[in-house]
Amino acid sequence: RRGSRWRKMRPVLIVIGVLSVATLVWSWSSNLARGRGSPGMDPRVHALRDGAEQEAPGPNSLETHKTGLSLRGLRKQGSIKMGHLDFLAEAEGVTDVEAALEKLNNHFDGVPVLEQPKAMLEWASKNLPEGKWAQVTSFGLSGLVILDVAARTKVLGKMPVLTIDTLHLFPETYALIEQVKDFYDTEQIRSYRHKHAESLKEFNLKYGDKLFKGDPSLYDFVTKIEPMKRALDELHAVAWITGRRKSQGGERAFLKLFELDPADGRLKLNPVANWGREEIWKYIKDNRVPYNRLHDKGYTSIGDTHSTVMVVADEEGERAGRFKGENRSECGMHHVHTSETTEGLNKRAERIRVGYVWEQGAKKRAQDSGITQVTEEIFEEVVGNSKTHILFEIYAPWCPHCQHFEPQYNQLEQRISTAKNKYRGKDSIHLVRMDGFENKIPEKWSAKLPFDSYPSLYLLLKTSGRGTGSVRAVKYKDKSHEPDDVLKWIDAQLSGAKVQDAELAAIMN
Repeated sequence: RRGSRWRKMRPVLIVIGVLSVATLVWSWSSNLARGRGSPGMDPRVHALRDGAEQEAPGPNSLETHKTGLSLRGLRKQGSIKMGHLDFLAEAEGVTDVEAALEKLNNHFDGVPVLEQPKAMLEWASKNLPEGKWAQVTSFGLSGLVILDVAARTKVLGKMPVLTIDTLHLFPETYALIEQVKDFYDTEQIRSYRHKHAESLKEFNLKYGDKLFKGDPSLYDFVTKIEPMKRALDELHAVAWITGRRKSQGGERAFLKLFELDPADGRLKLNPVANWGREEIWKYIKDNRVPYNRLHDKGYTSIGDTHSTVMVVADEEGERAGRFKGENRSECGMHHVHTSETTEGLNKRAERIRVGYVWEQGAKKRAQDSGITQVTEEIFEEVVGNSKTHILFEIYAPWCPHCQHFEPQYNQLEQRISTAKNKYRGKDSIHLVRMDGFENKIPEKWSAKLPFDSYPSLYLLLKTSGRGTGSVRAVKYKDKSHEPDDVLKWIDAQLSGAKVQDAELAAIMN
C-alpha cells in the first residue's frame, strides 16, 4: 500500500520540485536584471535604491530609438489601452495604427521641409479629437516656431500649450513665458509644476538644495516627468507636439515626423524634425518671434540653471550645453516609464521627502549643540583650513541609521565640549556633519575619505600645515555608535597620534 501511494504521489512531487527550482531561477534573474550591486554605481544612489522595493531601469539605448516601439508591445506592457489610437487607421484608410503612421510619415516627408510644420498642425486640427492634443514646450527656439505657426494658421485656439515649471528655471525663461502670453494674447498656455511645491524654497525644504546631484533621475521625475504626465492625463490627451529636431543630434538623430511615444503610447508629432538650426533662427528673426535673451549671451539650449552652460554650437553641438559632464543629453521626458518604474520612483521620492523634513529639525539641533554643517562649497574652508582635529560625519537625511545616530552625535559634542581639560590645545576636536547624498567630497580629499555607507564617521587628525597633507584620516569601524564607545576610540587615536609625533620628532632630531 505504501508503494502504491508513493507511485501516485511521485508525479505531484516532481511537479512541485520543478516549480520551486523555476521560482528560484526567476527570483535570481529578476534581482540581476535590477542591477543591484552593479559596478560603477554612485554609492549615494545605490544606498538609496537598496532601501526601495523597486529599481528604476536606465534610459533607452540609441538602438531602441532606431527601431521604435510597436503598438502591440505598448499594449502588452499596459502603457496604453486598446483602441487608444485606432481612429488614426480609420482616418488614413488603413487597417492598423502602424500602417497609419507609416502612411503619415511617407506623405509629410514629401511636403517641402519649411512647410511641414504648417501642414502637420492643420492635419492635427482636422483629425485629432478636439481638446485631446497639445503642444508641450519649454519655450526653446523650436517650440516658439511651432507656437508662432499655430497662431498664424489659427490653430492655437484649438491647441493647449503645456509647459513644465521645474522651479529651477532661469529668470529670463520666466520673463519669456509672460512675454509670449502677451505677444499672442492667449490663455492657452498652462504651466505645471511639482504637485507639492509652489516655489523653489518649498521644493528645497522637501528634497534638499541639490536633489539634481544626489539623484538626477529622481530629480527629473519629480520636476519634469510626473508633472508632464499629469498634464497630459488631465487633458486626456491622445497626442502631443514637441519641438525636437534631428539636427540636435544624440538620440534625436533618428526622429520621425509622426511616432509613438515610448513612454505611454500617445501619438507624438515633431513638426520641425527636419529643420536645421539655421532655418529655426531665420524664422525667428524674419517673423520677429520673441525668444529667450540668454541666446544672445551664448546659450544654445536652455533648461534648468544647474544643468545649462554656454557652449560653441558649431564646435560642440547645439545641445552640448545641457547636462554637460553627465553622459546624457535628455532629461527623461522622452524615455519609457512603465507603471512599475513610476511606482518605484514615487517611493524613492517619498522616502527622500520624509528625510528632508527630518533634516530641518536635525540641522537646528546640531547648530544648537555647536556642530558645524559643511557643504562641498565650503569644505576646504572649514575642514582644510582647520587648526584643530575634526570628528566628521557623512550622512544622508533619508537614512534611518543616520536619524538614529543624530542624538548620539549631538551628545558627543556636549561630552567633548564639557571635558575642556581633556580636549584642549593640540587635542581640541571640532565636530562637523555633511549631507553626503547631495554633496560630494572634493576630489583631492576623496582618497582620504572613501565612504560606501551612511553614516560614516572619520577622525581627521591635524598635524602641521594646511590642506590634505596636514591631515591623517581614520575611519570609525566599530558597530556601536554609543558616545562612550566613540570617545574611547577617539582617545586611542589621539594617544597613537602623540606616539607617532614623538617618533617623528626623534627621527628629525
